[in-house]
Amino acid sequence: MLAQTSILTLKQGSFRLQFFGYPDGNSLVKPLPVDVKHPTYIKQKLYVSIKNDKNPFKKGVWLSPLRAFDLYFFLQKFFLGEEAKPVSIVDEDSVLRFYVDSEKGSLFMGVESGQGENRWSGRVRFDHEEVIAFMSFLKTFAIFGLFVSGQDETVLFQKWGMDYLIVYPITVSIPDSKRIKAIEFLNNFKQGKYEELKPVIFKDLYAFKYVPEEGIFLTAPTENIRIDNHLIEKFLLFFSAV
Repeated sequence: MLAQTSILTLKQGSFRLQFFGYPDGNSLVKPLPVDVKHPTYIKQKLYVSIKNDKNPFKKGVWLSPLRAFDLYFFLQKFFLGEEAKPVSIVDEDSVLRFYVDSEKGSLFMGVESGQGENRWSGRVRFDHEEVIAFMSFLKTFAIFGLFVSGQDETVLFQKWGMDYLIVYPITVSIPDSKRIKAIEFLNNFKQGKYEELKPVIFKDLYAFKYVPEEGIFLTAPTENIRIDNHLIEKFLLFFSAV
């Protein structure tokens, strides 16, 4: 069942995000509403349309919440002038690869699709305004996911619009007050304000906690998972994407 469509038009083509609702699903999609008895699961698909008089291209790829946030994180890195590792979205016989051409200092999306005589490949360059527009498009409409994994525990955070949740292994909403506290907690740690690092409890045993001389941990029932600097950076962007 088609639930929602959002479109971004660029100079050389367009992106379209479509959301499909299902009566059941898995932990990689957001339940709407947060109701364990009657959940509706949402999956998102990214459609790409490239304008080319000789060989126009249209293709849709399933976009996981994890990959959607990786793409947003990549765009943010590029926008800030920092090193941005390429992001690939793979679906059946198609690959979308977002990367930076170091010689030109430009951001490109490379496309490969099909096989044999039906194979199509090309690339599209994004200018500064299009990078900003694409970031805003993803932040506003896409479902984002962020994994935290340890030896025994895996916790999945998710965002869609203004709604933040933990969706695995429990399902619980994260209110705006907790989101803001999480941002303050992580920023205080980065600034060395350790005396201000009071735990941020999301639900029961799930919380951000500071351990002196060891760092930041996400607590879980059977394990405390260490949050390294890279994850701190991703969490700050994740919780700020409103």
